[in-house]
Amino acid sequence: MCGISGIVSLNAGFVDVKKHLQAMSNILRHRGPDDEGFFYTNDTTHATMGGQDTPRNCYHIELPYAPKTNIEDNSANYCLGLAHRRLSIIDLHPTGHQPMCIQDQSLWIVFNGEIYNYVEIKKKLEKLGAKFFSFTDTEVVLKAYQYWGKDCFQEFNGMWAIAIYDKSKNILFCSRDRFGVKPFYYYFDKNIFAFASEQKALVAMPFVKNKINNNAAFQYLALGTTESQEQGLFERVIELLPGHHLTLNTATGQFEKEQYYQLKYTHDWEDFSAKKFDFHVAETKELFVQAVSRRLRSDAPIGSCLSGGIDSSSIVCTTDLLMKNKFMNQIGLRQNVFTASYHNESIDETSWAAKVVDATQTNWHKTYPDAEGLVQDFEDLAYTQDIPILASSTYAQYKVMQLVHQKNIKVTLDGQGADELFAGYSPHFVAYFYEAIRNKSWKQVRENIAHIDTEFSNYKHIFGIRAKHILAANFSAYFKKYGFKNSRKEFGYINNDFWKTNNHQLDSLKEKFVPNLNQLLFQQFTGVGLKVLLRTGDRNSMRFSVESRVPFADDLPLIEKIFSIPSVYKIRQNESKSLLRAAMKNILPTEIVNRRDKLGFATPEYKWLNEKKEFFKQYINKDMDEYIDSKSLHKNWNSIVAGLDPTATQRLFRIIKFAAWKKTFKL
Repeated sequence: MCGISGIVSLNAGFVDVKKHLQAMSNILRHRGPDDEGFFYTNDTTHATMGGQDTPRNCYHIELPYAPKTNIEDNSANYCLGLAHRRLSIIDLHPTGHQPMCIQDQSLWIVFNGEIYNYVEIKKKLEKLGAKFFSFTDTEVVLKAYQYWGKDCFQEFNGMWAIAIYDKSKNILFCSRDRFGVKPFYYYFDKNIFAFASEQKALVAMPFVKNKINNNAAFQYLALGTTESQEQGLFERVIELLPGHHLTLNTATGQFEKEQYYQLKYTHDWEDFSAKKFDFHVAETKELFVQAVSRRLRSDAPIGSCLSGGIDSSSIVCTTDLLMKNKFMNQIGLRQNVFTASYHNESIDETSWAAKVVDATQTNWHKTYPDAEGLVQDFEDLAYTQDIPILASSTYAQYKVMQLVHQKNIKVTLDGQGADELFAGYSPHFVAYFYEAIRNKSWKQVRENIAHIDTEFSNYKHIFGIRAKHILAANFSAYFKKYGFKNSRKEFGYINNDFWKTNNHQLDSLKEKFVPNLNQLLFQQFTGVGLKVLLRTGDRNSMRFSVESRVPFADDLPLIEKIFSIPSVYKIRQNESKSLLRAAMKNILPTEIVNRRDKLGFATPEYKWLNEKKEFFKQYINKDMDEYIDSKSLHKNWNSIVAGLDPTATQRLFRIIKFAAWKKTFKL
């Protein structure tokens, strides 16, 4: 797990590649404080360099990629550079230093992520004659590319953002994992191509105009969405989408992108079969245990986040099961688990987490996010996340990762992706219910009606969600211009000119209703929803130099299996995540298996806003006039906050977070 960056000057002398790449690497230090390395090349020569965080013993390894000099001692000009920040997880020795190359120095790699099946792939490559000089997964990736080319990525089970420079072909090849666990952003024009793990490293460069993309700003402020398109809030900073490669010819500037992976899912409906259900449950259990087992491969200490919900509890209890069969030095005698707790009983999940702790006898660490801490960390949180956060629950995760770091744990297993994989949200029930009706499966309809009226499924969901889609599908021009804005009083403070210029994006509300559970799960798993959670988790964990592993979100055998199962086996008697609950039945405490409420990283956002309203008010100033009516909002601030419906707090908080982000990045 690391931070990567690179610069290619397509116009000789346009930028100082060495100077700017060093600056980018410094910005990404939090992603990998254990080591740093640089590879530079021009038409005649190349150089490997270390920096202030490069361990001295890296200079002495007798390998072709060992740094030969410190970056401060080299003043040559280069046209291409790769930089790497290392968080040492697999093979803690200097042999894991990057950028890494093959023996003849024709292929160079910088790699961020983990390939969990690298041991098995290494054995395949050794049978083909490959020789290895380290125990890293990085070298396995490099040799796999050497032997199989870009087809090698079909072999990988894991998360990655990778750049490989083929010196003999003048090709820079970049790849991002299938579902977007690891980040990759780039800037490209006729003079320069630059990439980095985080946007902040790119927008700090003088060749990138640090400007807000107003289309994305409107999506955030009005619709509450981020990174729905390749270009996000920073203009001309582009996201390499999940499941995609890009290729740059460093000599000609020719640039290509391609999608190498597309998840498949079944549309089929069938009558429920108890025998088939048991078969799917057994396979789900086996695959999930394997997914967790693979993600426990580490030479650094591992812990887990524990909310007390079924997702994180499944990971902790499965790890406990595996520990009973084999001692794992990376875990120790007892697991370390981490929980965000509150003194507010309505959102606190500590009592649920306690049931898992009692069952597994873990070392339990708790953090207590509060309004005072949020105020202190508010701008650091904005800087950490690169873009404005959607909810203050991000802060709860931020505090958990801070605690993980304080306890000297370098790797966590986290539950992101389980809701999108196993059907954990109320719209999933609605899609399933209408799918059953469309297929005239009256038995399933009756069964669900008989058990209705839970947080996951009720009549309000059945008819309310459908009604919203019908309304949106018949969106009138008048409603688009005025009605939607007037429907929420917080939107009334958004600048009228800004609204009029960008309200065409409200057409996205016309998305068709999806009366098919697997199709809806597919859209959420491969679309913006899960990607936002993964980006948030990556930034929070890496802010504190922690690697977050997500078995629900990137284990290929598990994911492809679940998406091949018909909908009828995923929701039973209005029970969310039926497959996961059944698979974990004899592993989890019974109370967790039967738990029906859903909180996630909940926070007392309404209470915090009221407690610290004067602090948040400072962000409402004339610097925001392009986007909001700051004068009116500032004048009526106290009455607005006092009159807020608690459910509307997020919309007002979005304005505050946007302002804090704008200030933090000097936009």
